[in-house]
Order: sequence, then C-alpha cells, then structure tokens
Amino acid sequence: MNNYLPRIVQNTRELVLLIAAMACLFAKAATAAPIYTGPGWVDDIPLGSGSETWQIDWTFALQGPVGSVELVNTSGSMVVERNNGASGDGTIDIEMIALSLSGTSSLGPVTVSDFPFVGNFGQVSQLPGTTLADSFFDIFFELEIGGFPLFTFDPMVFTASGLSGYPPDGTTYTSLSLVGLVDSAANQTGFYVSDADGMTVSFDATVVPLPAAAWLFATGLVGLVGFGRRRKMT
Repeated sequence: MNNYLPRIVQNTRELVLLIAAMACLFAKAATAAPIYTGPGWVDDIPLGSGSETWQIDWTFALQGPVGSVELVNTSGSMVVERNNGASGDGTIDIEMIALSLSGTSSLGPVTVSDFPFVGNFGQVSQLPGTTLADSFFDIFFELEIGGFPLFTFDPMVFTASGLSGYPPDGTTYTSLSLVGLVDSAANQTGFYVSDADGMTVSFDATVVPLPAAAWLFATGLVGLVGFGRRRKMT
C-alpha cells in the first residue's frame, strides 16, 4: 500500500496542474470588455487606458465634381482607445486608432481607413445629474474609390447624445461636416464627403470562443499526464 502513495500523490499533483492550466485558458477565453452603465458609469471605467473594437455601419454621401451625389453604404470596424478613466470629472478621452470600412459605389469598390500620423480624438462626457452622456469624435480618414486614394483635408466632426453606457452599443454618431477630398499631393479633387445616415456603433461583449490552438494545448497536457503515468508504471 505504501508503494502506491507516492504515485497517487504525483498523479494528484499532475491533475491539479492540469486543472489550473485549463482554468487559465478558459478564463482568458471568457474575458470580454465590460459594458459600463448606471449612475456615475463614466467614472466607473478603470483608471488607465484600454481599447475596444466597435462594429460600424456608415452611410455617407459622395459628391462629385459636377455636383452628382451618391449614397455609399459601408461597414467594418473601428478600434477605439480610451484614456484617463476614473478621473472623477465625468469625462473620458477617446481616440480612434484604427478604422476599416468597405462598400461599393458606381465608381468601384470603396474603402475607408484611418489617416496615418493624424490623431482622431474625442471625448465622452456624462451629463450632470443623469445616467446619460454626450460624445464626439474628430476623424480624418483615407477614402479609396475604385483604387484611387483620396484624403480628408479637414476632420469630420461626429457627435452623439444620450449615451447610456460604454462602449456605446447601438449609438449613432452623426456629422454635419461637408469635407473636401484631396489627392496625395494635397490638391483639391472636387470630391466632397458628408454624413448621410449616421455612423452606427454595435459592440459584442459576449464570451469569446476558446481558440482551436487552446484545445490542442489542453489535449497535449492530457497526453503528457498519461505519458508520465505510463513511464512510472513501467
């Protein structure tokens, strides 16, 4: 009986290590950015910085040199970084650090992406005595139409009101800006872009599925435990 005790203790130790490793994997897989809401929710956001990926649907009006106007529907994602949460003043600073939208037009495929080396800053400000907040973004971007790149010379200013939490799931940012588009040499092209139906944000905070690689890693752990046991038995 005493000969089996060390083996039992060793097997138990291996099982505990395996369970701990699996728990870490599942905890990481289940991590999703929280949604902050309720009284004082802006100041509930942890101090420091973090980022989330927002899903975006945006319809804009493209005005051509001869005055023609076409509505272009795009969709994709935007990565937003938030800073200085829990500052106590009811505000957080936000910055769009990546943008990737795509759609189609009569002139060919359309892509909308962030303009390099230019800050796209904004803010979320909770309204005093309420659980709602206002927000804005100043966005520069590159608009590629049919393979031809165009750039906004001035930012488009997007605003939203009545935010009830962060990230602003279901919120629509709108803009009154009419922005001229320039070429890579900063020459005016005669094209203009304006907001047509708002930039609608959706955010999925559901559990992230465990990656296939994690399952393979877990299977390997189980195999190692079994192999160790067979070595001890022989």
